Amino acid sequence: MKFNFRDIYVSKELKFSVGIEEGMKQYYVSFLVPTHNRQSDYEIYYWLPASYLEYIYSEPEKIYPFILECDKGLHKEMEIDLT
Repeated sequence: MKFNFRDIYVSKELKFSVGIEEGMKQYYVSFLVPTHNRQSDYEIYYWLPASYLEYIYSEPEKIYPFILECDKGLHKEMEIDLT
């Protein structure tokens, strides 16, 4: 499946973005996953749960705890398969 991601908010400080997948009208978060070889870092995407939607336009930094949980592997069912 081809996705059409559009960022709404980008935090350069915390290194994550929040956006909308325009075809499905679903919100997502993405963040950089560092590797030992900094040249091969990659971006990973997760669907954003409804409980965080209220923060997208008003306080997007409140979404960051969800991102930390994703980074620890706690929300694998929300990971977007880009293959």
